[in-house]
Amino acid sequence: MKDKRAGELNNLEGFDNLDLISTTANWNKFNAVATLGLIHRGDESNALNLLDTYLRKGEPDQFGYLQGGALYAYGLIHINHSNPDVIAYFCEQLELATTASVRHGACLGFGVAALGTCNEKAYKQLYQALYRDDAVVGEAAGTAMGLVMAASLDKRAFDEMVQYISNTDHDKIQRGLRTGLALLAYGRMEEVEPWVTKLLKAKSNDVLRQTAVCMLAMAYAGSGKAEVVRRLLAKVAADPNPDVKRFAVIAVGFVLSKLVF
Repeated sequence: MKDKRAGELNNLEGFDNLDLISTTANWNKFNAVATLGLIHRGDESNALNLLDTYLRKGEPDQFGYLQGGALYAYGLIHINHSNPDVIAYFCEQLELATTASVRHGACLGFGVAALGTCNEKAYKQLYQALYRDDAVVGEAAGTAMGLVMAASLDKRAFDEMVQYISNTDHDKIQRGLRTGLALLAYGRMEEVEPWVTKLLKAKSNDVLRQTAVCMLAMAYAGSGKAEVVRRLLAKVAADPNPDVKRFAVIAVGFVLSKLVF
């Protein structure tokens, strides 16, 4: 078995990322390039050189999947280590982007680079991208807004994101905002209760109730609070929407994570 494993590893020697990416198509191109951000995470001084092939020179890619993936990778390399130059770079890329896939990658990259910084410039730029009301761009922008404002329980962000969920007909954008709103609540525990109560009262809007459950999951993640688990199980039993039930079950896992039985 060891000899077989060694042979497999030897076959990978000299493997060029370009070989793999050249065989992929569309969003697979995006994902393949984006993984380079995880491989090279922290190599900030060399980030643009590492991604240069996909950002500037690569094979013709009229829909921008390579460039979008590279922008996401650039953000992952700088995850939670953004500086004014990185913020300015992503603002410029969002302004210059001409396709939805490039904007999608720029939003996600922006979000992870500015994770938890509550950077006003980043939030405003992502908010503008959200208001393009494009499903692909809006999904990423909604998530990224939550990444930038993670754990902040920022009331303005909460109100704006909830309002957009209510106004848009794009389910992808609603999903992105649902994730973003959950991130606002990370680790805030009891502080999130007034917001959750408000969302749970939205009897005619399933997505807002799903968001409430996701916010509970993030607010109490790892706390093991029995009362929160009881409330989530009650939603599993009583809510008429299957997605609310599904997220409530997942939320129980978040609340009980890190516990040793």
